[in-house]
Amino acid sequence: MKFSILTGVTQLEPVAYIIATAEKESYFGATLYGHNYMYEYSGRRAGSREERDYFNGEYGGRNGNEEEGDGYKYRGRGFVQLTGRANYTDMQALYNSIISNPTALERQANTDLSPIDLVNNPDIAADDPDVAARIAALGMQQGLFTVYRLDDFFTANGPRNESARLQQFEDARSIVNPGDRVEYIAGRAEEYYQTLRTFFRNLR
Repeated sequence: MKFSILTGVTQLEPVAYIIATAEKESYFGATLYGHNYMYEYSGRRAGSREERDYFNGEYGGRNGNEEEGDGYKYRGRGFVQLTGRANYTDMQALYNSIISNPTALERQANTDLSPIDLVNNPDIAADDPDVAARIAALGMQQGLFTVYRLDDFFTANGPRNESARLQQFEDARSIVNPGDRVEYIAGRAEEYYQTLRTFFRNLR
């Protein structure tokens, strides 16, 4: 929620959707059954030759992965999985551009405004939770996970009822992974939306 707001996403519906997406994509960074879900799951032992071969086979020659070993090096990482050399490169440029000209809100929040080198140190996207949270919010806001972005689905005038809001949440799955667990994530987003609405209402 913090980095959604700091990157300019303040409407409750998209904030709730970012949170629900992070829960689905990475279990909020949990380690389950020996696997850290900030790293894409392959079903192979982490760091093994089998895992390297799997990701190099899956991602080699795609998303800017042109050098030998790029598929493994630029496998999915983060609260919302960033994948491929091209996406790591684009995110690095966007991230560093944003923090080089911080808003007053950013400065007031006392966040780390150091530039990052995702291309040479891709593990930052998984190992630093603040970096991972900013990447999730920026990626969904700017359309770096697919061609779609939050503004394509969430407008200033939000839906008038729960049914319309759920449809909005379902449609927004195109921002990260079209067709994957659409109804489940929409339901979780609705729960987060209701929690956020109650929280902010109680602050008045």
